Formats: sequence, structure tokens, C-alpha cells
Amino acid sequence: MRLDSIMKTDIVTTSSKETAEAAWLLMKMKCCHHLIVIDDVGKVGIVSERDLGGPHGEEIRKDKTVDDFMVRDLVTANTSDSLHTAADLMRGNNIGCLPIMENGSLKGIITVTDLLKILAGSSE
Repeated sequence: MRLDSIMKTDIVTTSSKETAEAAWLLMKMKCCHHLIVIDDVGKVGIVSERDLGGPHGEEIRKDKTVDDFMVRDLVTANTSDSLHTAADLMRGNNIGCLPIMENGSLKGIITVTDLLKILAGSSE
């Protein structure tokens, strides 16, 4: 199974200049656990719910921006890669999501939750 057939294409993004609290609220509003950080030059990094301190991280996020928390060294996969490759990349790098690229452009995202749903035979 290729990633282009299972990845989510409705990618939620933010800017590195956004406040950490605003990024947290965006995650809650969009029901997601990861935001791809994109600035004028293109993709920059990723920030997760965990990076932002979780539901009780108000004090950690106070007066900080996404730039203070984001991971800059992205591990990515290609649209033509297999589900198995994505699972190996996530497990080997201990990450919860994987941006999916094609010709240097962000095309989608897949998360550990997505992988578990596929394994369980659910498309929800």
C-alpha cells in the first residue's frame, strides 16, 4: 500500500512566529496532535501536542512562540513509499507523524493513529 493512497491531505499548518498558545488552541480546534510549521521559505519543521506541554502546559507555553518548541530536522517519506516504510521510519525515529513529500513539496501527512486504524481495518 503506497502512502499517496492513505495519507491525509488536509494538513494543518502554522508559522514559527505564532504564539505557542495559539498553536495549542489550533490543535484543539482542528482535533489534531501535530502541526507542520511553514514560513515564507516553505516547510520549516513540526510541532506536536507533546512539544507544547500537553493540556497542562499553559505555563510552559506562556510568552513563547512555535519557534521555541518546533523540531527542525524533519523525517519525511515520499508519496510512493510503502506503508511498511512509513511504519519503520516512525518507529526507528520514535516519532508520531510523518510528513509526506513529492518532488520537494509537502503533499500529506500520516500519523501513528492512522497506521493503527489501517491495521485494525477501520477507515474512520
